Amino acid sequence: MEWLKKTPSIFLLTGILLLVGILSFKTMTKKERSNLKTNISSIEKGKKNTSNESKYDLNYTDEIDDKSEKEEEFLVSENMKLRFIYDYVDEGKKEKTEQRVSGFMVGKTIDEIDNIFASWDVLKYDKENITLTKEFRKTKNEYIVGIENNFVAIYKIENGEKNLMQVTETPISTLHENDQIMLENGINVEDEYSLFKILEDYET
Repeated sequence: MEWLKKTPSIFLLTGILLLVGILSFKTMTKKERSNLKTNISSIEKGKKNTSNESKYDLNYTDEIDDKSEKEEEFLVSENMKLRFIYDYVDEGKKEKTEQRVSGFMVGKTIDEIDNIFASWDVLKYDKENITLTKEFRKTKNEYIVGIENNFVAIYKIENGEKNLMQVTETPISTLHENDQIMLENGINVEDEYSLFKILEDYET
């Protein structure tokens, strides 16, 4: 029962320490109290800022990831259509045609489609259509559609010389026999519009 005898002494000591603490706080200057409050406020603000920064960084990262996914999503599918806008600048009129994408285009990106139709401009595209446009003017250029390494090819006549301009991705083995004979002899074309129509027929 010795601890019962010591209890009054413990209570007395605790009361003295509490009284000293209260007196110490009261004797602090206003400046010291203000500094104490400022330090506590700074610590709390620091915690809030850290929380907000973490939240912002997370959202920013998510936004970049979403954007990257959207950019990587677009690939040509077999059900898509190509829409061509022929802009006859000198005549002030436009013609529109459309067709299903060719088999070799399926799975390609919009940049690859842009390269295939190098002389056309991609106006817009979505999951159903790719719209391309091109200006046509009354300037004559002579072309020859023929064969190069067993593929349909385009030659341009410049200064009386026949120069290879482009080899398409259409193999002559997929064409009718009459078309193959015509290509072997060379098909003369006077303008880009007629040239495109011939190539379009071979691709369908």
